Amino acid sequence: QSDMAKPGVYEAKLSYEDGKPITVRVKVLDVKLPDPRLWLQSWSSTTSQFPFEYANRINREVSYKTSLGINVWNGFPTKGSLSEVASKKCKAIYHIWGIGDYGHKIYGGGFKVDQITPEVEKEVADIIHGHVKQAKELGLKYEDWYIELTDEPGKGNAEVFGAFCKLVRKIDPKVRIYCNPSFWVGFENGGVSPDQEVYDCLS
Repeated sequence: QSDMAKPGVYEAKLSYEDGKPITVRVKVLDVKLPDPRLWLQSWSSTTSQFPFEYANRINREVSYKTSLGINVWNGFPTKGSLSEVASKKCKAIYHIWGIGDYGHKIYGGGFKVDQITPEVEKEVADIIHGHVKQAKELGLKYEDWYIELTDEPGKGNAEVFGAFCKLVRKIDPKVRIYCNPSFWVGFENGGVSPDQEVYDCLS
């Protein structure tokens, strides 16, 4: 356990059953590592205040969320959007719904790999090229944004999810793809799939 350990050299002997003990040595240096860049997202959009709201409601919303450390925002920072306001308050990352209606078709599990025809490939290519074009026009680099193909892939759609990932990679290998690997199966089934099942699907 090296958490919060003072600088110095620490030793411990480890052995397995009747095996010969080995000495493990850890040297804790007197340095502070920089904080890693985290992606912290809130799935809520701008909250409403019916029937009235402050004229600077979006600014208040962004100030509140950034105070919590949130730095991922839905949609590109187009003029007047929540994302645009956020871009002026933090080093923002933008979450983009990536492949149009195909994302909804994948989620429902009714769309299969053999339905990815040349026509589908062209349509997806047009969507991806559109994202890249818009990002460039807004002065964004690839690391400033990513696409989501569909929410919570699972056992029933992991294969087609992977096929669309490969398609996006073929269209533009620099586009980043987000995957929520929770494999939601409902509270009645324990919430999420077991790790081995998730591993087998993603493999």
